[in-house]
Amino acid sequence: MDPKAELRTKAGRAAWEHSFSTLILQPEMKDLPRHLARLEEVVKEDQSAAESALAFIIKERGDPKIVQQGSIVRHPLFWRPRVFVDLANVTFKVGLEKLKAESPNFARFLEKRASLSKTKALVEVVKLQELLIKRFEKRMESCQLDGVTIGDFLCKFFRNQQEAEEARELTATFMDAFNGVIEELFSWSAWGERARESCQVSYMI
Repeated sequence: MDPKAELRTKAGRAAWEHSFSTLILQPEMKDLPRHLARLEEVVKEDQSAAESALAFIIKERGDPKIVQQGSIVRHPLFWRPRVFVDLANVTFKVGLEKLKAESPNFARFLEKRASLSKTKALVEVVKLQELLIKRFEKRMESCQLDGVTIGDFLCKFFRNQQEAEEARELTATFMDAFNGVIEELFSWSAWGERARESCQVSYMI
């Protein structure tokens, strides 16, 4: 095949298609029965296991009878691309009970995934802490904040517009993470119960 073949004209495209068919497609099609026969041998060897990976995939796709009906290779489901397993579908694909039995730590991770996802906010939380320390350490008494909401605090005590905007964005990230894990935090032993009783903050900006 000529890699510089003219494809802008009908005649050029026809010539290229003829070359592709003659040099690549037809030889492959001629050898296809031999390749399929070899694949069937390999698959047949794999099917000797009580529950082979291939058989599991076919059953997973909704046709368990095929495993007992001769060649899997000849079935259309064999050639369908498999859906990858990820965190969003692993419980459905594998089964929660099986995960708990074989990978208990991973199963616990999946159960706490929503809470653990909030750890991505830690960088912003540390930045907020640094900003508050830099701006207010030894300059403000706690009594000055009695009855002050988070929104009021951001408006009243940050006069610099750029600094106020940064504080608001960091606080919004912190509050989103805090609200996402608050019930889990409060469920931790006696400390959590005491925190729930004493916590009087507004959870929304």
